[in-house]
Amino acid sequence: MKQCNKCKEDLIAGTNFNANNLKYSKYICRSCEYKKSRKWELDNPIRRKELYKHWRTKHKGVYGIFSGKICLYVGESNQLNGREGSHLTWMKNEHLRKHSNHHNKLYEKMDAYDNKKVRVLEYTDNHVEREYYWKNKLNPLFNIL
Repeated sequence: MKQCNKCKEDLIAGTNFNANNLKYSKYICRSCEYKKSRKWELDNPIRRKELYKHWRTKHKGVYGIFSGKICLYVGESNQLNGREGSHLTWMKNEHLRKHSNHHNKLYEKMDAYDNKKVRVLEYTDNHVEREYYWKNKLNPLFNIL
C-alpha cells in the first residue's frame, strides 16, 4: 500500500487520497495537500488575489444543460463554475427541491431526461447578449424567451 510522502499515512483512494494524483506520481494525503496549499495562500496573498481575479474573469460566459444532443436549458453567468455546481446539486438532490421554490418546475421537468450534463457553450464578457444568441440557435426545451 502506498503511503503519504509527508506524514506516512496509508493512502486509500477516495477516502484520504485523490486518485488523480497518481498520474503525477504525487503520493500525498488530502490533509497534507490542504496544508501545503493553505501555506502557499498565506505566503503569497498578492499572487493569490491575482489568480483569483484572473479565474473569475476567465469564467464568465454561457452554458447549456443537455441530455445527449437535446438542449434542455441555456443560461449565462459571471461564474460558470459556481453555476454549474448549483445546477448539478439541484438536479441530483430532490430533497432540497421539496423545501424550496428555487426553479422547482425546471428541475422537475428535467427529471424525465437521463444523463444530464452542464456544458460551457462560450466564454465571454458579453454573456447576457450571447445567451440570447444561443437560445435562438439551440432552441432549448425549458427556457422561457
